[in-house]
Amino acid sequence: MFRFDRKQEVFDFGKFKLGGQPGEYPTCCIGTMFYARHKIVSDPEHGVFDVAAAERLWNTQVEMSEVTGNSCMNQIVAESNEAMAKEIDWFVGISDYPFLIDSSAPEVRAFGVKHATEIGVADRAIHNSINASITPEELAAVKESDLDSAIVLIFNAIEKGTKGKMEMMNKAAGGAQKPPWIMPKSVASPGLSSIPQPCPWEPDPVLPTAPASPSRPCTACRWAEDSTTAHLPGIG
Repeated sequence: MFRFDRKQEVFDFGKFKLGGQPGEYPTCCIGTMFYARHKIVSDPEHGVFDVAAAERLWNTQVEMSEVTGNSCMNQIVAESNEAMAKEIDWFVGISDYPFLIDSSAPEVRAFGVKHATEIGVADRAIHNSINASITPEELAAVKESDLDSAIVLIFNAIEKGTKGKMEMMNKAAGGAQKPPWIMPKSVASPGLSSIPQPCPWEPDPVLPTAPASPSRPCTACRWAEDSTTAHLPGIG
């Protein structure tokens, strides 16, 4: 089996470990609950959902994990702070497995990490994710929380190879001293700064894309107001 020459990190989530050399630990399967238009959710803003149906879904995932040997987690996607609190409280009340904190709104993700810290379950909570669209407020919330795990999304929509991923690591997702959504103006070709260019950052998959311009920042990628290029609807 293929092996990396460099040391591969192993992350311990209590019930199981992830990482290491290929094949060292089973692949982890992560199911998602409470996302927009999930059929078990009747009121996404207030976090009203079919508790029995949610428990059946989770129990099915755990059962499949035991059958296949693949570890599993639950990804909680909330539409509001109220919903986030209710959904996290429900899950930690029925399971001791790790879970992901996710939302289309950065302020809700920030609230989620704070709530996980306040109720004492930060040791099995994972922030999803640190990426090019993260706000300073959300990043601060993660740093100030008791969470020690977060997913770093380094996908680059313009340069999808290793070079693009390294640029994301160095210039975005908290790696830059200035806000991560402000891109260098060199992204626009010389002499074409007035022509709209594709937004260079891939937004969160569940975050809606909206038309934007230098005077109206993209709501999905937060394209900077002082940028010389504009977001093209449907690309980011």
